[in-house]
Amino acid sequence: MFSMNNKENPVPHNELERLAALKRYNILDTLPEYAFDDGTKFK
Repeated sequence: MFSMNNKENPVPHNELERLAALKRYNILDTLPEYAFDDGTKFK
């Protein structure tokens, strides 16, 4: 069985609150914003 909570990928202690905030901001499952993506690419 796959577990997301392991040493390499621990689940934050406030995961439920974090997910609730993301849902309130309506930023989950949105379309890509290429202008934002381009502005955050630093190499």
